[in-house]
Amino acid sequence: MDKSNTKRAYGKAAEYIYSVFSTFLICMMIIFIAFSFFFRLVQVTGDSMNPTLETGDRLIISNVSYTPDYGDIIAVNKNGIENSSMIKRVIALPGDSVSIDFDTHLITVNGKVLFEDYEVTEPISERYDFKGPVTVPENSVFVLGDNRNNSIDSRTESIGFITFDEISGKALTRLF
Repeated sequence: MDKSNTKRAYGKAAEYIYSVFSTFLICMMIIFIAFSFFFRLVQVTGDSMNPTLETGDRLIISNVSYTPDYGDIIAVNKNGIENSSMIKRVIALPGDSVSIDFDTHLITVNGKVLFEDYEVTEPISERYDFKGPVTVPENSVFVLGDNRNNSIDSRTESIGFITFDEISGKALTRLF
């Protein structure tokens, strides 16, 4: 093989390596920017969202133009709470009236029994500090965990209503 063919071969190899490396670098920069400004990775800790989510599950959350809606799974950063990133489900929105009958295990929102198309561990029976019915204030939501009897949520005075400012974002997907 002569020198010109060898130079051409090295040039093509270097060009290919540069192309792969620059593509990889651009992809990493896009991922970094996306997770810096638009998305966040959150790890589930605790059993409050069983069976929907388990300890160790990782969620991608986003708050880009997010408005809370019924049934959304959200990440919450509540001031004064040790475990600052809680994962809960939105049950009621501003102005809604929430009532829980602990004898019949029924949750009503605005006088209608809550329809839940997701799996709940067991019927709600743990009262905590809840004295209902309650009306959700403006710019706030009422949240519960899916593991209703093992979840510190809006039924407790320490959590109470979650303001929109305390919502880190909506869970978009579970990674693993």
